[in-house]
Amino acid sequence: STMDKLHHSGSCRVAPKIMSLESLKEITDNFSEERKLGSGAFGKVYK
Repeated sequence: STMDKLHHSGSCRVAPKIMSLESLKEITDNFSEERKLGSGAFGKVYK
């Protein structure tokens, strides 16, 4: 994957955070439209 390539090349200095679905639901108010900042090729972005 792209992340693997970046990690092995040394270009990636910060590892992605792994979070549970329950944590994400809580943080985003169950993925509510009010918390959505936008969307793009990689999916939706929430605050």
